[in-house]
Amino acid sequence: MLKPKIVPSMLSSDFPIWRLKPNECSIVALIGSTWTSWAYLDCHLMVTNPLDCVEQLGKAGASGFTFHVKASRGGTYSVHALRKKYPSLDIQVDGSTIDMAASAGANCIVAGSSVFGASDPAHFISRMRKSIENAQRVS
Repeated sequence: MLKPKIVPSMLSSDFPIWRLKPNECSIVALIGSTWTSWAYLDCHLMVTNPLDCVEQLGKAGASGFTFHVKASRGGTYSVHALRKKYPSLDIQVDGSTIDMAASAGANCIVAGSSVFGASDPAHFISRMRKSIENAQRVS
């Protein structure tokens, strides 16, 4: 079973406030995120067939990629297909589909505004992680 990973998208953070609070990136790590998409070459894809992209992106140097389940032709089938073909691959999806995607086999969730806009980001990240763990137990 792959470890659940929660990845706040730094694009949704408050960039101007970094001049006043330059440790915001460190805070994100302290509240329970796995990594941020800032120092990780994360390719976000709105493609209909993500299976066609995995090997090419890896060869091009991508650290990983996120595909949007809603954009893929197969939806959660694409997650199932990726999990079957790449059992040890971290499969990362957009946070808006966490329950559905985690049930299909995704273990990494990217969430931007929902993390940075939460009144308690640590609690929110914890809830997301538990969502993945629950889906993995049922699978």
